[in-house]
Amino acid sequence: CDDLASLRRSKYVQSNLETVYKSIKAQLESGLTVLFCGTPCQTTALSHFIPEKYKGNLILMEIICHGVPSPSIWQDFLKMLSDSHQEKIENIRTICFKYKDNDKYKWTHPGFYIQWKSGKEYLDYSNASWYENGFLGNLYVRPSCHKCPMKPYRSIADISLGDFWGCNQIFPDFFDENGVSIIITKSDKGNDILIMIADKLIIQEITEEAAEKYNRRIVEPARPSDRRKQFWRTYSRVRYSDLSMDEMEKIISKNLAKSKWKPLFAKMKYHLRKIIINIK
Repeated sequence: CDDLASLRRSKYVQSNLETVYKSIKAQLESGLTVLFCGTPCQTTALSHFIPEKYKGNLILMEIICHGVPSPSIWQDFLKMLSDSHQEKIENIRTICFKYKDNDKYKWTHPGFYIQWKSGKEYLDYSNASWYENGFLGNLYVRPSCHKCPMKPYRSIADISLGDFWGCNQIFPDFFDENGVSIIITKSDKGNDILIMIADKLIIQEITEEAAEKYNRRIVEPARPSDRRKQFWRTYSRVRYSDLSMDEMEKIISKNLAKSKWKPLFAKMKYHLRKIIINIK
């Protein structure tokens, strides 16, 4: 199916599930088998929504989730990028996170690609855009994501999928520049599905500790940036003005910069704790 291509790659935006759950329920009622892939909280919510009698034909697959970024930041990013290319946001035709080719853009350093209806294109490394840097730096991940109740392993899913970061360290002979995925089966159904397709995959068994070592989002939520509140105070003052991409880049960079005082305070706190323990 040609539509399957649209499902590929990460999508660092908040999805709209307004009609999805009802549609899935209707398809299950008609006897169809449905595979749903979403964040851990979305798969768990769907499981609670679907009556038990229909769950036999429902396959729940979750992504290993870093968190969901602010929708307003995403829309402002698209507008600024469109403005910088003398285009309109409503004329965007294609958006591609984690763009890869066989030359410049790889799994460990992918690209970000946008095409407008005019044929004009934008392509650069993902970390060249302030949007992804601010997201991964936890400046505007949704507050609820920092307190995710789905971690560790509390969600309802048959299969978990994510990046096998650290593969080159743990299994260097298994490493592939096009990407290596972690597959975690969490139910008998998930295990049966993996066995069913095993001959189409190259599989290397690993321990939970190996999977979690370089991908902590499997077991713990992302911590909010120390400057999250500072960023939002600045952003709320300027977001309705005509900011350029460069101006927004400066705001993001400033709030992602490491404070020179933080290591000093951490060291003082450590020694103070030792003093208190010795006194006791």
